[in-house]
Amino acid sequence: MTNLELGKRMSMIRHSRGRTQTEVALAINFNQPGISDLERGVSTATFEIIAQLARILYFSLDVLMRIGPFDLLACLLPMPPEQPA
Repeated sequence: MTNLELGKRMSMIRHSRGRTQTEVALAINFNQPGISDLERGVSTATFEIIAQLARILYFSLDVLMRIGPFDLLACLLPMPPEQPA
């Protein structure tokens, strides 16, 4: 899988969860330009970053990394219930 294909998939997941690049970057202690670079395929995502994204965006790593057409709905995991403030 190319960096561009992986980045497009990660962007689709982030958009489906209604999160901005800035929100995601803050949640994983990264930076927004770095998230943008990953999503555009300009830089390579480390496994650590992908795992952190999976943890906060609730998606399946094995479905994300499958070769072939990407199935967004199969990749998304159920979100946990909202916690009271």
